[in-house]
Amino acid sequence: MDAEHLKSPLWVKACWGSAIAFVAWISASYIGVNGVKMLFNLSGVPGMLIVVASAFAFIKMAQRVEVNGQTVELKQDALAALESGQPASQTSAAQGAAS
Repeated sequence: MDAEHLKSPLWVKACWGSAIAFVAWISASYIGVNGVKMLFNLSGVPGMLIVVASAFAFIKMAQRVEVNGQTVELKQDALAALESGQPASQTSAAQGAAS
């Protein structure tokens, strides 16, 4: 797969552009400036949710590794979990119950 196969067709771009222009025109014509301000505030919510979810994923991933000098390695329980197909929390609980 290369970058040329990732481009959207022109008709998809035209449809999205037309939809955004139509919503902007309706908002500005009937709702006024306050409505446009409200739409700008609402449009930031999906981006905020993506950033928050990415932060939680990063924290979860960072808890599964340990740094030894310049080497980054998976912790033993995370490595065992990957090999067994279970989440790391279940594997460490099972190892703790076995000992």
